[in-house]
Amino acid sequence: MELTQQLPQTAHTEARLAPARTEAIAEMGRTDAKASALLTVLSLPLAALAAAMLLVLLIVRPRLGGDVSGSYLHWATCTPREAAADIALAA
Repeated sequence: MELTQQLPQTAHTEARLAPARTEAIAEMGRTDAKASALLTVLSLPLAALAAAMLLVLLIVRPRLGGDVSGSYLHWATCTPREAAADIALAA
């Protein structure tokens, strides 16, 4: 039998295929719901972790804007007295 040849469709074949098709569509719907739930459950901790990492990076990164008051680069250009005064103002 050639692959391009169509099998005759009988009423009996259609009657058997209809429930199988319905069952396959229902299974795909359940799979989609499970995938959505898993994606939500797994993405929330990942998003929280990314936000926490961003917050830490924003806090600990050095201020590289040049002569910005309160930065190590600014204090490197100051005298000890000016650095102490700047630290006292920041606190």
